[in-house]
Amino acid sequence: MLGAMRFCGHRPGIAARVGRCFVIWLALASGLLFLDHLTSTAGDASPVGIELVGEAHAQYTGGSMGGGGFSGGGSSYSGGSSYSGGSSYSGGYSSGGSGGDIGFFIALFVLAVIISIVKQKAAAAGHGGGLGDNRIDVTVLRVAVDWRERKFLQNELNRIAQSANTSNNEGLVRMLRQATVALRRVHETWLYADIVNTDPMPPQQAEAFFHKHAAQARASFREELIRNAEGHTSTLEASNIEARYDEGEGLVVVTLAVAAHVPLIDYADIADGEQVRRCLEGLSNISASTLAAVEIVWTPAAESDRLSSAELEVLFPTMKKIPGGSLAGRTLCEYCGGPFPAELLTCPHCGAKVDTEAL
Repeated sequence: MLGAMRFCGHRPGIAARVGRCFVIWLALASGLLFLDHLTSTAGDASPVGIELVGEAHAQYTGGSMGGGGFSGGGSSYSGGSSYSGGSSYSGGYSSGGSGGDIGFFIALFVLAVIISIVKQKAAAAGHGGGLGDNRIDVTVLRVAVDWRERKFLQNELNRIAQSANTSNNEGLVRMLRQATVALRRVHETWLYADIVNTDPMPPQQAEAFFHKHAAQARASFREELIRNAEGHTSTLEASNIEARYDEGEGLVVVTLAVAAHVPLIDYADIADGEQVRRCLEGLSNISASTLAAVEIVWTPAAESDRLSSAELEVLFPTMKKIPGGSLAGRTLCEYCGGPFPAELLTCPHCGAKVDTEAL
């Protein structure tokens, strides 16, 4: 009897045992809720950058080419970690509190499993390797090239659009590489740039985000002189446009919207030409098996349709000047106060020279 009393004296009370169970299940529930939150929000579009095109008058002409799809082509991970079972012990003697201790260690084990799964999902949503759960990464890069290579780039993009096979991923990848090579060849004339990135997201959300920005780029002009998409090419003669003196020799803006089943280079903002180069290099390395979709848009497309830097800053307000680029941007004449693009070097209103040292 005395031994039995000692044994009972070491057993925890009912309130203590209930409290321990409550703590265990609270920890498990918290871990599972966190995991559910991670999986439910990982697919939300979370732009790192900001919107590209603001409200402004459209340029006259442009061109575009692209294609692809979001229903397949990426790596898909399906599976999970399942633990089912229990610990059962039947004997003539049980040490005091052993059941609670076993439950506590089981809870620690399950929490360790949850933490491991969380880390795996975070790694899958980050950089390196393919994207888990068939998620798709989207990047929209926009680059403006100045008047020194504007005509060359327009002709090169038009040539690519005329010959590109946009009916399959092999042709789309070749088209993307040719466009990135053309842009890298004129790196000394990069003048403005902008970028928008997202976290990898499910195909349906990625498709909506991609098409939103592709349509936004194509809406920046009124007449599409050439369009090559999904294996079909259409052309249009440009309207009678006369180049104006106050627009200068003009710039060309190229937009590359790319969706892939692998991580793409992300920048919160384009700070210099080196970041533009890295983005272009990364996009040119995408393979046919990992490409989801691509859209390449440029404006203006006609030789006589000119876009000055002052007009660019209105039409594409989020594009920023690349350090070390040519003299450009909207400026005010020191004599008459009239606005004009700095690349003219002379005020078109009164003829006063631009003070280049003050800019």
